[in-house]
Amino acid sequence: MPRPGVNCPPWRETRLERKGTKMAIQAPQAISLAADDVKNLRVARVNIEMWHGTLFNGFPPVPYYAGNIRQPSDDKPCLEMPIHVRGRPGSDWRDVPRDMDRLCRDLRKQLKQSPKWADLEPVERLSKIASLVCRSVGRFIQIHPFLNGNGRISRLLWMVVLRQFGFEWENTVLKHPDPPYDDVMASCMTGDFDPLFDHVLLAIAQQPTSDSEETAPSS
Repeated sequence: MPRPGVNCPPWRETRLERKGTKMAIQAPQAISLAADDVKNLRVARVNIEMWHGTLFNGFPPVPYYAGNIRQPSDDKPCLEMPIHVRGRPGSDWRDVPRDMDRLCRDLRKQLKQSPKWADLEPVERLSKIASLVCRSVGRFIQIHPFLNGNGRISRLLWMVVLRQFGFEWENTVLKHPDPPYDDVMASCMTGDFDPLFDHVLLAIAQQPTSDSEETAPSS
């Protein structure tokens, strides 16, 4: 609940937000920013907030909802809000900064180690990549750091990490994916990332890497 006397209008998705020209322009900008950050190991809480702010600028009823995670804040009191998905709570708003910092540290660590995976057997390498996506996207969903837009930012993270290894992903940041996506994400909210791992592994095992040369993350 917001502080007494503070008006925090809910941020509900609109048709314009789903299909409008403004979102269609901002999405490629956010994807480019995220891809560059992942490639150069600039994956920190502030970077992910910039992805969110770039994608959703101009859409929320309160401007600072875009580009800011839920957190204790004297000047942005509406960020001090709980969030639930299918009855499951995301991280407490007091813990979101800590949880996001841990997620980003783990992701950077795995990306730094990933050039060594080139020497692995193909099945083991694919498993490593699927596990990396699973741990980062699954934990992001479980935290649910933003007041809205968590699904799109998680898919953005999913997309740019896979592209780092030369894979494309059939789903998009803007379009809501088909089943079993919702059930897989619901499992992540409970801390069960196995369905997401299976989903990612199956998807990348069925496609060749992209024609562009794979580039290891910069150290």
